[in-house]
Amino acid sequence: MSEPEGDVAGRDRFEDLLAAVRRRDRAALDRLFETAYEELRALARSVRRSFPEDSLEITGLVHETYLKLMRAQRIEVADRVHFFSLVARAMRQILLGRLEEKGRIKRGGAARRVEIEEGVAASPEPLAIEELLTLEKGVERLSALSPRLAQLVELRFVEGLTEEEIASLFGLSARSVRREWSRARAFLEEELQAPPRAATP
Repeated sequence: MSEPEGDVAGRDRFEDLLAAVRRRDRAALDRLFETAYEELRALARSVRRSFPEDSLEITGLVHETYLKLMRAQRIEVADRVHFFSLVARAMRQILLGRLEEKGRIKRGGAARRVEIEEGVAASPEPLAIEELLTLEKGVERLSALSPRLAQLVELRFVEGLTEEEIASLFGLSARSVRREWSRARAFLEEELQAPPRAATP
């Protein structure tokens, strides 16, 4: 089945804006946030699930994320999926930073085990902050191996997007997403259960 013309045109415009952002066109970042505003709000709601005590509203989180990206000297974004993954990570960094400012968490603390179940998009309850920090470390290691799989984990397990939503972002079938998810899950389970690695001198 062919993709509707409107969807194709929308994707083409999105890709054009991403290309402009890579060229450091700040006006393009404005238009990108305007174009994807409702999707960004939905993503912000998912991110906020792990920070129930934070008072920052959804609109405020989207705005703070925009400002964070605007302050970046350079934004390397490969495609649509990478953009939303980058935004999700920026949102988590903002909320974790707010907790640090209030003295509620300290980086580098003891890791906490994270259960990543087969076929589960996101845990029924929001991830605890310690679990989120542990998972972030695993995702960083996965990103070095496969940025695409790391993006999948962020969007599916951490942010709670469905297989169909991620398939739409990736331009894949839901079946392909399930296969990729199994690969990512196997890697993370092995990484997160391994003993901590010694720091590089």
